[in-house]
Amino acid sequence: MNKLVIASGNAGKLREIARILEPLAIVAAPQSDFGVPECPEPHVTFIENCLAKARHASAHTGLPALADDSGICVEALNGAPACIPHAMPASRNPTRATTKSSSPPSRVNPTAAPTITA
Repeated sequence: MNKLVIASGNAGKLREIARILEPLAIVAAPQSDFGVPECPEPHVTFIENCLAKARHASAHTGLPALADDSGICVEALNGAPACIPHAMPASRNPTRATTKSSSPPSRVNPTAAPTITA
């Protein structure tokens, strides 16, 4: 039996990945089964954080690992919130900064069709 460690604690992702791998006779084992601690995500790109998480899980288990890192980049917000390291101070991290208003910034057009770029 082939086993692949899934570097995620997201139950939905774990189920989805397990369904995809099942026809290939690969068992998707969550990293929590092995006591893998949370991996730091200090990088500024999704792919760097993804690689860090997979390498972290593999190093702790000795097994191959699969990870993902995803987020959203909004063109109307100049690409924010994007991939912002959790360790970045709130003064430089717009997703951690607090605001007194719950309304969106005025430059955002809530009726505009979303634009997705790769």
